[in-house]
Amino acid sequence: MSAALTARSTGKPVEDLSQRTESTRVLANPDSIWTLDCYS
Repeated sequence: MSAALTARSTGKPVEDLSQRTESTRVLANPDSIWTLDCYS
C-alpha cells in the first residue's frame, strides 16, 4: 500500500521511505498534501 493511501486510511502522516535520503524525508498527509522535511 502506498504512503498516501495509508495516510488517508489511518488519518495520520506516513513517511514515504522510498524517497528518504540522509538529509530529507517525505511525508504523505491524510489531506493529500506532501511534506518535505530537510535536515542539515
